[in-house]
Amino acid sequence: MEQQNCGASLITAKHVLTAAHCVVGNDVQYIRIHFALHNFTSNILKPENGVPAQRYVSHESYNSGRLTNDVAVIRLQVPVAVDNSKASGWGSTAGDRNRPNSSRPVELQQVAL
Repeated sequence: MEQQNCGASLITAKHVLTAAHCVVGNDVQYIRIHFALHNFTSNILKPENGVPAQRYVSHESYNSGRLTNDVAVIRLQVPVAVDNSKASGWGSTAGDRNRPNSSRPVELQQVAL
């Protein structure tokens, strides 16, 4: 299996939200979630450092050719404790396709729902 690195958001202690193209076609036993990772040059991407996935569900209308409905939820084998709220990403800010080595984390404000 080819290694792929995608972003995800923790939405409950046992669920993360990601893009369907990051998981569809992959055997769930090889999917690992690495939390609080902000640097791809780090040695932390070893499988033993990640939280294993139990299963994933992609949108029923996901279209890989058009990347429509490109969303999936991964259920983790074990719950994850959340001690702060951050978001981060590796997207380009200069309009080019080069991905930076480090993400740009930001603190999020928690609100009651």
